[in-house]
Amino acid sequence: MYFLVSRLLLIIVALTSTNLLALDKPLLMEGKKTLYQRVLSIPDARLHQQPGGSSESSQILPFSVFYVYQREGDWLKVGVDSYGKTDGWILKSNAIVWNQVLTVSFRDPQDTQRVLLFEQKDSLQTLVDNNDQEAYASLYQAVVNNESIKDNPVVAIQPD
Repeated sequence: MYFLVSRLLLIIVALTSTNLLALDKPLLMEGKKTLYQRVLSIPDARLHQQPGGSSESSQILPFSVFYVYQREGDWLKVGVDSYGKTDGWILKSNAIVWNQVLTVSFRDPQDTQRVLLFEQKDSLQTLVDNNDQEAYASLYQAVVNNESIKDNPVVAIQPD
């Protein structure tokens, strides 16, 4: 009986200490009680071990969704889930605020054009309202060819 009780106590202590380690929670959205802050990584974003950029870093898959756990100057401490495990630090300028509950994934661009992401809805709406396929094709080719465009409404393009 003593052996069984001591084993049970050991299991309870182990579970409790594991739960205590995972108490970190992402930051809440302003004015919300249950919705966490999230960001999307932009192309060429890097994940750093420490804020400041001098630590080891690794490339991040573009448009990865991260929960924000901490803000420190120009840096965000992020993790891929809301259970307390963080992955590192990303520059704020390499992340787009993602307040949507839905996350989408792109279709394989093998048989279709890559998707353009516009900074403002109005820019895209104008192209659609005017059914300006020529302007869209010109914009698409310029973005694909990485050409400089004055007042470019496109912030990103779907990866190859």
